[in-house]
Amino acid sequence: MIVIPQLKSNDTSDNQLIPEIKRMQEKLKNIPTACLIENSGVIEKNGGLFIDVFCQQYEIDPDNFRITDVSGDSLYVMLQSIVLTYLTVSDGILPSGNLISFRELPDGSNYCHAFQGYAPDRLSNYFKEDIHRLHKACLKIGGRSINIGDLSFEFEVFPRIKIILAYFIGEENFPTRASMLFDSNVDHYMITAGMASIGYHLVDIIIKNSNT
Repeated sequence: MIVIPQLKSNDTSDNQLIPEIKRMQEKLKNIPTACLIENSGVIEKNGGLFIDVFCQQYEIDPDNFRITDVSGDSLYVMLQSIVLTYLTVSDGILPSGNLISFRELPDGSNYCHAFQGYAPDRLSNYFKEDIHRLHKACLKIGGRSINIGDLSFEFEVFPRIKIILAYFIGEENFPTRASMLFDSNVDHYMITAGMASIGYHLVDIIIKNSNT
């Protein structure tokens, strides 16, 4: 069974996000359903809209854009904000096929050091040279093995957003390191702050599923 930890924030950040969530919900009400499906890759069935995010499917109420899990419970504010941002930003542009680092995202250079610390570096500090354990966890959560570095996986975290995790085992004076790469058109589907949260959450999911 895949373990998906909740992407949580705190009361202060939640209070800041709620007005923006309401704004996005109102904006999405004015987008034709067919256009939303084409642009974001959401699925329509049984009168509702569904989206796959981090190995889980969520339902989107097309009347008010409230997002719920399989139990009918509303998502945590942070995750709800990220999903709504994805729906709002998505414009349907095709992937470029060119990979970029977090630094190359819009304004990414301002946050790349922090992102490296709480996402790729946190992963490499946790797994170190235990590449077998990392490989097993990545397979468990649906990663697709590709050929970069000593170990690499591609994860479809949203219908139109993929993250490539590349892992390099250290030697002599070079420590083990991890990096995350994105299609250069990813900013047509998510803002940079959202990609930072997504990267952090992906690391959480990988670590949690290495212990089960």
